[in-house]
This record gives sequence, structure tokens and C-alpha cells, in this order.
Amino acid sequence: MVPEPMPDEVLSFVGANIDSVPQLEALLLIWDSAPREWTTAEIAHRVYLPDERAARLLQDLAARRWVVAGGAGYAFNAASTDAPMVAHLAAHYRSNLIRIAEIIHRKASPAVLDFARAFDLRKDR
Repeated sequence: MVPEPMPDEVLSFVGANIDSVPQLEALLLIWDSAPREWTTAEIAHRVYLPDERAARLLQDLAARRWVVAGGAGYAFNAASTDAPMVAHLAAHYRSNLIRIAEIIHRKASPAVLDFARAFDLRKDR
């Protein structure tokens, strides 16, 4: 299968915002099933993570305003300013899986990125 060309804005979004393949998989799973709410245990099971790691992942998605916590779990935040980009990413992800995974894996570890974000003083975070 020949991958479709990926728009530069999608590549930039992945490079700037996606820290791990499980994070991306969880985001796209929640996006694809909107407005369904997902529990931490369900996400952990679907992306092959321990519950505590899935909980941190969902908290990070909520902090980025990509998902919102509801009564039963987490659902996609269609009001997010990044919602159109997530849809665009989803449209290109399956045909560009390897390229996107390579971009993610070239980045620093999530622990290093979390440490760096602690010093991000922008008001929008």
C-alpha cells in the first residue's frame, strides 16, 4: 500500500503535540466514537496500558482540552480548537501509520516532555 501524501500541517501537529503512540491511539479512538464516554479501564484495555498509565494519558488529553471528563468517563471535546486537526489527522493516520510513528518515536521521552512543559508559562495551558 502506497501511503497518501500527508499535509505539512498534520505532520507539524503530530510533531508538536503527540507524545506517544498510545496517546495518539486513545485520542483517535475517543474521537472516532464521539460522543461516547470511555472509562480509564476501557482505554487501558484498548491501548494496552496499565490503568494508572491510561489515567495519566487521559488526564493529559483533558489538560490539552482534546477530551472532557463526564459522568462515566472521557469523551471527545468537539469544541476544542484542535478538533478539526484531530479529524484531519484521523483521515490520514491509517495510510501513514509508519511515518507518524517515526515522528513520534524521534521525539524525547514523555517524561522529558512533561518536565519541559512544567516551564511553559503560556496562559493557554
